[in-house]
Amino acid sequence: KNTATAKDRFLVKYRNVVNSKKDRKNHKHSTTQTNKGQLRAQAVIIATGGKSQPQLSGHDSGYYLAKNLGHSCTELFPALVPVELEDAGSWKRSSGQRVRAKAHYRSLSGTTSVPVGGEYLFTDYGVSGIAAMELAETIEKDQNPIKGELVFDLLPEMSTEDLSSFIFKQVQLNPEYNWEKLLIGLLPLDVIIVFLRTIQAGTQIEKTKSGCRQIAGAIKNLSRKVKGTRGYKFAQLTAGGIHTDEVFSESMESKICSRLYLPGEILDINGDTGGYNLRWAFSSAYVAGKSVAAALTANC
Repeated sequence: KNTATAKDRFLVKYRNVVNSKKDRKNHKHSTTQTNKGQLRAQAVIIATGGKSQPQLSGHDSGYYLAKNLGHSCTELFPALVPVELEDAGSWKRSSGQRVRAKAHYRSLSGTTSVPVGGEYLFTDYGVSGIAAMELAETIEKDQNPIKGELVFDLLPEMSTEDLSSFIFKQVQLNPEYNWEKLLIGLLPLDVIIVFLRTIQAGTQIEKTKSGCRQIAGAIKNLSRKVKGTRGYKFAQLTAGGIHTDEVFSESMESKICSRLYLPGEILDINGDTGGYNLRWAFSSAYVAGKSVAAALTANC
């Protein structure tokens, strides 16, 4: 199997890109390589995407080229990527279970993110699903190598008081039931089993009003330690990129290098899941293409 990446193959051919300038006489845009001479074109579009999914040819050659042509780039990091949790082993039984919940990230310094609601998929390494992947960007931005925790509200549609009252009524109706049976219907059974094992930690919570409040509080405020994210290999998007103030938004043309166009993921623009990033890629590429066509037509 050929293990050379698309980036490797690209940079072997065009490794030493040093500048780009407009040839006023012939209206050409030339990009110079010290190892392969010159490539000449009337316009250049860098639409290489980002570093995510390297196994599918994701690489950073576009940022490399743009920086060599005078642009500056923000810090890059994987986004829309699953999250790895420290306690994944003890939660393994819940792998494959989905819950509609809310969660936020709390760093060691105590700062918290905006809660993200939606579907969370428990896995053998941590948590995935649309909502979890949206939280991953906040985790990546946390500069502390020791990460904080995800705090889950497993039943966001109920207040702690209402949930506590509901559980206590179940206790009164079915005093012979254990906690697992009492919570069936609120959460998937495998999640209930692991959840109870986690919060009881070898002790037995009494089936009293106080015990019901304790159970309800834990459901509404379940903390799980973050290990990190799954990185570029599993990321749907690369966050960060070329500074947007270096590009004309109406044409995607560089403000630094004439006839150079920078659409899509190479710019420091990223959105939530739901097709927004694809829409940005398609729309900005359309604008860049129309702008190139207009520029070339004007020079005919």
